[in-house]
Amino acid sequence: MFYLLLVFEDLIWIFPAVRQIRGRLSFYFLSLACAGFIELVGLILPRFHIHAPRHFSPNFNIFVSILTIYFLFVSEALSKRKYILIALIPIVALMLIPWQSFRSATTILLICRIVIMGVFIKDLMAETAKRSQFSLFLLCLILYELSLVLRMGFGLAGTQVGLMYFYTSMIFETMLGIFFILFREDSRGIKIQIGKGA
Repeated sequence: MFYLLLVFEDLIWIFPAVRQIRGRLSFYFLSLACAGFIELVGLILPRFHIHAPRHFSPNFNIFVSILTIYFLFVSEALSKRKYILIALIPIVALMLIPWQSFRSATTILLICRIVIMGVFIKDLMAETAKRSQFSLFLLCLILYELSLVLRMGFGLAGTQVGLMYFYTSMIFETMLGIFFILFREDSRGIKIQIGKGA
């Protein structure tokens, strides 16, 4: 059951990348799709007695997370390709490091997801203050990142939250994936007017 839920979640998160294409956060959703695809391959390959390097999956997740942070902070990144190439050098080097423990890689990944969540919180607060609009789209992004942060945090802390929590979090994240398949940031009704606006 756990295996099937994990596979289903990874499959679901591939489709928002298509739905959100050309949107402001298209690279963010593309990075999630790539990470989901790599995890999916990592789940399937052992069934055929093929094993990827132990550190590849967490390092790939670190790679796409750091690159996502770069794109979120540099909103004009697509028009500044030379800076992207410069940024790729340390990121690729970081990805190739064979971490001695899964814990160290997870810690770095946790920090990356906290930073990404912080960017979305900042965007939500800025949009609410400037336009008097509350974005359900950004709220769902924050909730998704929070779910990832809690899951990794509990894992690192060794907290015995049990399988029920992981089932619940995976179902919750899958539902959010379906939400992002159905709605874009500019979809009608996705923003709630809370004042007179600008």
